[in-house]
Amino acid sequence: VHRGSNHGKLISSAAPYTSHPFSVDTVSLSYSDSGMWGLSVAAHGDEIGDVLKSSIGVVRGLQDSTDEEIQAAKNKLKLSVIAERESRAGIMANTATESIFSNGPVSTTQICDTIDSITSEEVVNMAK
Repeated sequence: VHRGSNHGKLISSAAPYTSHPFSVDTVSLSYSDSGMWGLSVAAHGDEIGDVLKSSIGVVRGLQDSTDEEIQAAKNKLKLSVIAERESRAGIMANTATESIFSNGPVSTTQICDTIDSITSEEVVNMAK
């Protein structure tokens, strides 16, 4: 199971289709004027098709998300961002990553504000 601890919708949807170790995660590459979003899926060769189909189904299901569900997901993501920055290791890793991709450290407030700016319409359009 992906890192042994993630029990989100992607992992939960894929788990019944595999008896081997697997990983399902999202990939996001953001640029100043555009970006790319997708899935990263790894599974045993005999099971990859079912794991991939279940993962795509979760993403497509986001089209039916309510505003309340989207707000709850945004709150969960902000909590994760804040929690990552509580340890020295997390601070160091985030500072390094942000320096590479953002030309310098990004404050927790800036990240949370960006998360808050995501609209329900953007989530639905991404899921299409």
